[in-house]
Amino acid sequence: MTELTIQSRILDHLRKTYPLCICWKIEDAKLSGIPDIYFAYDGTSIWFEVKSKTGTTSPIQKYTIMSLERNKIPVYVVKSLSDTKKILSNIF
Repeated sequence: MTELTIQSRILDHLRKTYPLCICWKIEDAKLSGIPDIYFAYDGTSIWFEVKSKTGTTSPIQKYTIMSLERNKIPVYVVKSLSDTKKILSNIF
């Protein structure tokens, strides 16, 4: 399954399951390293970096994730909708 397909499934799930959420897919070549999906719901903000089954994070992505986490902003690297659901079930 491609990264784009996984992202689409995650976005669909988030929007259907949490209809009052803020859910953005970040697509700006000038923002290299920014995680793929921003999700905010009920006072909680989370970033998701989506990878295919064999995908890995690039050095700039690792740096950005580290920077966000250092500022107490959670970032999760997910490889499936199932990964995302599991994370959210532990939060909400």
